[in-house]
Amino acid sequence: MTFSKKQWLIGCICLAIGLAFYIYRTGGEKSESSLQTSDMIKAESSAAKKEGESSDQVISSQDSPFVMVDIKGAVQKPGVYQLPKDARVKDALAQAGGATKEADLRQLNLASKLQDEMAVYIPATGEEIPPSSPVSSISSSGTSNDQPLVNINTANTDELQTLNGIGPSKASAIVSYREENGLFQTVEDLGQVSGIGEKSLEKIKAQITVQ
Repeated sequence: MTFSKKQWLIGCICLAIGLAFYIYRTGGEKSESSLQTSDMIKAESSAAKKEGESSDQVISSQDSPFVMVDIKGAVQKPGVYQLPKDARVKDALAQAGGATKEADLRQLNLASKLQDEMAVYIPATGEEIPPSSPVSSISSSGTSNDQPLVNINTANTDELQTLNGIGPSKASAIVSYREENGLFQTVEDLGQVSGIGEKSLEKIKAQITVQ
């Protein structure tokens, strides 16, 4: 082999080595870039999934069919209880094992609807609960809690007129509505009677009951 052929062979070998090294470096960079891109996509997908789950949890909490209430005072088993969203104070009282012998239920509106995070206090005889209590039967005008609740399903016009703001015309409208549509299912149904709006209903809500 002549000197020129040796140089040519060495040149070819060097060229081949250089080409192989270039291909190896290029392939490695592409592979690393692909891995980084893949990791970024996975991270974004994971973040989106967590955000979606968090959103679902908020919606689920808002649409929960249950409420949590704190029942305390003269009850057999005070504590925090979970009840259906449409439950009443009487249901909360039953969950707590019922009232004790010392309880004075005359101060309570057992037909009041429960609300989430509500505190239901059952007073003992001789003990008073504030008029602001969500289950107090004391009206804002100072009606005594010794006065029995008026059953709007059986009361006549004279009995209905003992309620705050209910005159002869509204009393007659209540009786007429009851005769035409049947008994009231809840206290709030009274708001469907012509002439009785939200303000009128709020004034007498603590004075009435349905049985």
